Amino acid sequence: MALQLHKMYSIDEIEKLLDEHELMEKRDGVLVSFDPDGDVTGVIGEITMPLYFNDGTVACNFILVGYSASAFWRCIYICILLSEKKMEEC
Repeated sequence: MALQLHKMYSIDEIEKLLDEHELMEKRDGVLVSFDPDGDVTGVIGEITMPLYFNDGTVACNFILVGYSASAFWRCIYICILLSEKKMEEC
C-alpha cells in the first residue's frame, strides 16, 4: 500500500499498512507493536501518530483530523519506501 500526502485515512486503513510493513509505534521511547485500542488524549489537530520501521526510522506520520465511528488521520509525512511518488514527502 502506497500512501498519499495530505490524504485522510481511517484507522482501519492504517492498521492494514501496519500489518503489511510491520510498522511500530514508540511508547516511552521504546518501539512496540501498535495498539489500535491505545489511549488517544489531546485535541484534534494536535495529536500525531508517527509510525516506525523496526530499525527505528520513521516510516510515516499522521495527524488526527476527526472522530466518528472511528478515528480519521491525515498523512503529514511519508518516507521514500511508502510514497507512491517514490520520494520523501512532508
